[in-house]
Amino acid sequence: MNCNPPSNKRRRIEKVNTTVTSASSSSSSFQKQQREGEDEDDDNDDYEDLYALIESKDWAKAAIRAKQNPTEVSDYDTTREPSMLALCCRLGAPYYCIKEIVDASPTQLRHLVDARGTPLHEAIVCDDIGPKVIDYLLQVDEKLSLVQQEVVATTVAATTTDTDADSNSNSEDSSPQQLRATIMQDVDGYTPLHLLIRRRFQSYVLTEHEQSNNNNSNNNNNENDGNENENENNEKRSTVSGQFIEILELLVKSCPEATIIPDRGEYEEPPIVMAIKANVYAPMLLPPTQQQQQQQQQADNNNNNNEQPGGGEVQVPEITTVTRIEQHIYDMVNCMLQYYPEAASNVFNGYRGQYTALHSAVFHGRCPNTIELILNAERKASLEDAHTSSKACLLGNTQGELPLHFCAMRGEPPRTVALLATAAPEAIFQRDTSGLTPVHWLWIRFVSTLLTIEDGNGRGNAVTVPLKRTPQQEQEENFTFSSLEQDNFDADLQLLRRIDPSVDFLRMRHIPTEVQDGSDALQWAERTATLLKNVRDRFEVVATTARAAATRNDEEEQQQDDDNDRDDEVVILSRLEAVSTLFWIKVVSLLKAASVSGGGSYDGDLSLVRIAFESGCCPPLVARIVALLFPRELSQPDTTGRLALHYAAMRPWHAWEWPREDGTNDNVASSKLLNLESASLLRNAMSLSPVEVAKHKDNQGCLPIHYMISTCIQACCATGRTCSIDPLVEMMEIIGYFVKLNPSSLNVLDPRTNLLPYLQASAESATHTIMNNNNSNSNNSSSSIHEEFASSIIYLLLRQDPSLVQPA
Repeated sequence: MNCNPPSNKRRRIEKVNTTVTSASSSSSSFQKQQREGEDEDDDNDDYEDLYALIESKDWAKAAIRAKQNPTEVSDYDTTREPSMLALCCRLGAPYYCIKEIVDASPTQLRHLVDARGTPLHEAIVCDDIGPKVIDYLLQVDEKLSLVQQEVVATTVAATTTDTDADSNSNSEDSSPQQLRATIMQDVDGYTPLHLLIRRRFQSYVLTEHEQSNNNNSNNNNNENDGNENENENNEKRSTVSGQFIEILELLVKSCPEATIIPDRGEYEEPPIVMAIKANVYAPMLLPPTQQQQQQQQQADNNNNNNEQPGGGEVQVPEITTVTRIEQHIYDMVNCMLQYYPEAASNVFNGYRGQYTALHSAVFHGRCPNTIELILNAERKASLEDAHTSSKACLLGNTQGELPLHFCAMRGEPPRTVALLATAAPEAIFQRDTSGLTPVHWLWIRFVSTLLTIEDGNGRGNAVTVPLKRTPQQEQEENFTFSSLEQDNFDADLQLLRRIDPSVDFLRMRHIPTEVQDGSDALQWAERTATLLKNVRDRFEVVATTARAAATRNDEEEQQQDDDNDRDDEVVILSRLEAVSTLFWIKVVSLLKAASVSGGGSYDGDLSLVRIAFESGCCPPLVARIVALLFPRELSQPDTTGRLALHYAAMRPWHAWEWPREDGTNDNVASSKLLNLESASLLRNAMSLSPVEVAKHKDNQGCLPIHYMISTCIQACCATGRTCSIDPLVEMMEIIGYFVKLNPSSLNVLDPRTNLLPYLQASAESATHTIMNNNNSNSNNSSSSIHEEFASSIIYLLLRQDPSLVQPA
């Protein structure tokens, strides 16, 4: 029997194969076999069937046979694994061969094998399969869905009395064959989109990295003779680079919902999360030989500026690779959110509770551009669909940690902090299960970085900061400190990774003992304020010089001076100064967001001082740094007539800063940090403020001592507080210090109650006691605290001025 096709069919197949550039060698073999087949009686005598042709990678003969005998493909034994289509995709068959197999039996595309997945899974993991094959397979998959939808619609529209037929129809509709191949999962729960990121991203970045190094080497060694090779390498690199993103876009565009299908692993990661955390493959991207070459190059250069905390193991070439990886991750996430923005607000179940793509992006240290991309996509999805209006920024895990907590724990760049704080200002006040807010973690990570620098890791590094400001920075009060970021993706990322690198998940929750020790932490706060003052003074000198040059009348001289000053408008910062500056930028972003979270307005430096002493989210030493930078604002009232001391006296005492009577939290790091925090902040406000502020009345006529008495009574009357004597002693000392600053305050009525301070304490204590007695959750221990404390305050105030109870 002669299996050769007629001459007209052979010419048609020849024409198809000449157009397939990605399989030129297979096409040549195909044509040669066709010419030889003209003189042969049977081309397939050496093979038993079509399956054997595929196994031998005889693609030309396999394509001819599938074209001539499509029933051999469609009627093949399904118990034989893998299927013909899956085997072609696994072995990297050319486009023309896969097309003939698919056309002969389209349903094989959805044949699922648990250990290997569908033929689409096989095609994704094969590096020899390009976008053309993937695109055709996806087209067939979409057509199968359309056909099935038409069949289902016809079945539903038809009326029949056969119950068995209805049962069979429903059973057939729910079979795995009805699912798209793009969302079918293998034994690990991986869809084709999972496998693309898992298998091809590493080789994609590594190939691009190697080709980039080869091109740089060719440019340095053979600039004249290597132009042809350079063009060839660039073309090959663009092909390799383009294939990954092109295939990714094909998959996402064909089935956008596949971006949120979780796998069956421990963390149940969907493709979008797998794309976000693709940096976990980064250590595998550089072979040991390249790492040795980089270390040798670093030793030859002997450049300390390329060191990083931890011994200087991270080199500039690796930082360059990291920037490339960040750009690739951004491209992947952008592609997914472009076709399916709902993925940004979708909630997944992880090891530590629920999380979103934003949580994963911040936790794994993605660049600010990627964070902004996710926030914008979530905002877009919430506008289009009311069911997706929940904010990912406010979703906490089992430890109560929000994305802003992750950001502060890791020490992420200032722009990331600003994006998250602006998106959800309420998150700034949220405490995790250890009682710490994002501002607390920001202070902890900052001191930890200072300790690393002090130990000698990069202490002598210097940073040259150009004094170029964007229009947005020009409008800001503290624009001088934000000049470290120049809106350049690569430059900003490399600078921040080198000067102030973020920490990994193993160290992000560590609290150094130096932060817990009050005296050590106070020294770092004083030193930080001094560093920031020096940086601000240098920026102002350069800015003043630039403004003076801009006011000159002579245009020619002005132009010449501008050219000369362009090189002079820079500020040299030490690494300590640079890290302190980055910390200050983050503090400003958080305090600005906190000031407007309640519907208020931001009034510049005065608002910074006010919110630092008013809000419970700000640690005392951070508020001290703010006050040291802006000492004049301590004596300037705001629109309500209140000073920083008023707000410090009004700040509620949180339950976390109340020590436990049994001492169970004495050795907990966060408890040591929070112990009597509001009292410490109030002491800082009194020590830094001028003496006369204790005599200042706000617009209501209240003195700071009036607010202090109310705050103390409210804290002690709160339910759930222990009988610890430490808070009572602290409060008594502070009230006594208030009286010493302004003895006449004992004779000033509180305008809210028209009572003197000693009567105010008794009245408010009685009011809270009655409220607690009416509450079934009140306990006897809290009532004893109220009575004892009210009596102590009355006794203390009367001792200061016994004439208050003398008869008239």
